[in-house]
Amino acid sequence: MGKYNSAVVTAAGQNFFASAIAGGNQVTFTKMQTSTTVYTDPDAILSLTELTNVQQTTDITGTGVYNGNVVQVTAQFTNQGVAQEYSINTIGIFAKVGSGSEVLVAVVTATTADIMPVEDNISPSAFAYNIQFVIQNASTLQVTVNDAGTVTVAQLDQYFRDRLNQLTYLTVPTTGWATGVLPYTVDVLVAGITANSVPFAEINYPDAVNKTGKKNIDKAANLLTHMVTGAGKITFEAVQVPTTAIPLALRGI
Repeated sequence: MGKYNSAVVTAAGQNFFASAIAGGNQVTFTKMQTSTTVYTDPDAILSLTELTNVQQTTDITGTGVYNGNVVQVTAQFTNQGVAQEYSINTIGIFAKVGSGSEVLVAVVTATTADIMPVEDNISPSAFAYNIQFVIQNASTLQVTVNDAGTVTVAQLDQYFRDRLNQLTYLTVPTTGWATGVLPYTVDVLVAGITANSVPFAEINYPDAVNKTGKKNIDKAANLLTHMVTGAGKITFEAVQVPTTAIPLALRGI
């Protein structure tokens, strides 16, 4: 896990909260963003109104006020759709009053950044952040979250389970192999797969397969040595062209 400095309430955030408290307005925490930018100058951090090099944006999923002056906001970032690994060097928290504009109210910088990996259907990743910052008279704030798009922990858990249990079916053929040099190769089209996918393959025996048919499929599958994922395809490698088609089920695409 990464390590992060204490959250800094920006100058814009200080004005925002002071105005909200004075006016008795309800504050809605709307989103968090991650950035690869490394901010080190305290004055520059204080004056931020937006982040550069934003990588991901997610909804705030929870808020609270503790001990009269500590505000806590919670959000989670997953690696869904992440095509390139990146460092979570900075996190920004946004809020608004009513239908007003969103304001970057607080910023957190890393001493040791979390690394968000590329999307992996076999082992989905997520980072949950509970960020606290001090506001005088915070107990008088009426805080809420933006319900639109808010995801519960149970929903996230079910999402990951669904991804892990999803099966894609394909057949490794007996024809179309490139046999000029070992290993022999053949491309099989697979919708939705990418070079970053890491699927788990298992033999998908037909329901009516008999003992001999199963033996022939196993023998053919033992000829396969490797599979390489690409954009919309898998390249299978083998030491010999199989004489029996191999039905496979791929988990996690």
